[in-house]
Amino acid sequence: MTGICGFVVGRGTEAAPDGLRPMTEALAQATPGGGRVQSFVGPGVGLAAFGASDSDSGAAHAEVNAVPVALVFSGTCFHSREAPPSDPRAETPAARMLRAYLDRGLEGLTRGIGETSVAVWAGRTGTLHVATDRFRIQPIVFAVYGDSFAFASRMASLRRAPGAMRLSIEPESIVDMIGSSIVPSPRTIYREVENPPPAHLLPRRGDRDESAPYWDISFASPSREPERVLASRLRERLE
Repeated sequence: MTGICGFVVGRGTEAAPDGLRPMTEALAQATPGGGRVQSFVGPGVGLAAFGASDSDSGAAHAEVNAVPVALVFSGTCFHSREAPPSDPRAETPAARMLRAYLDRGLEGLTRGIGETSVAVWAGRTGTLHVATDRFRIQPIVFAVYGDSFAFASRMASLRRAPGAMRLSIEPESIVDMIGSSIVPSPRTIYREVENPPPAHLLPRRGDRDESAPYWDISFASPSREPERVLASRLRERLE
C-alpha cells in the first residue's frame, strides 16, 4: 500500500521540522510489508510519499532561480518510458514527473497522471497543487483548519497533521453509510474533511483553494475510426 501526505501552515505559524513524521507513521501502519519514506520539508510546508519502491511512490525536488519546487506521488504514472534499471542515468518516475511540470506546467503534469495521486509545491507562487487520478483509484482527503491546509491518502494520516485540527462527525454522512454503504464525494465522515472527485486539481495558495477538473470523459461524439487505428493510438500513449 502506498500513499502521500503533506501540509502547508499559515503565515506566522511555525511547523516543527518533524511535523511530517506522525503523518507518515500513520501511512506505514497501514502497510504490513513495510516501506520507505521520501520527503521534502521547507519553511511552512512538508510533503512525503510512502511506498515499497521508486516505481510506486516517490519524491523529487529542484530549485528554480533559488526557489524550491517539490513533488510527491503515489501509484502508477504514464510519463516517458523508464531507462533500463541497470542504467545509472535512469530517472525515477518522480523526477520525470517533476521535469514534465517544470517543462510544461500543470498541463505537462496532469497529462501523465495514470493511477496516480500527486502533490506539487511551487515555491515561487507559494501554491500547493494536489491532483487526484482519473478514476480516483488512489484516495486523497484534505482539510482546511485555521490558516493551515493538510492532505493525505488515509484519514488516519490526515488526523495527525501538525496544528490544531478539530474534527466533528457529519450526521448526513452516517445516514449515507447506513443507507448505501458509501459517502458521496466531496463529503466524508467529518464535516471539516473533503474527498475531492476523480481527475480534479486542487490548488491551495494562501487562504484560497478551488477544486477544478483537469480531464473528463465525453461520449457525445464517439469516434468512427477503425478499431486497429484506435488500438495503435492507445499503444502509443501507453509507451
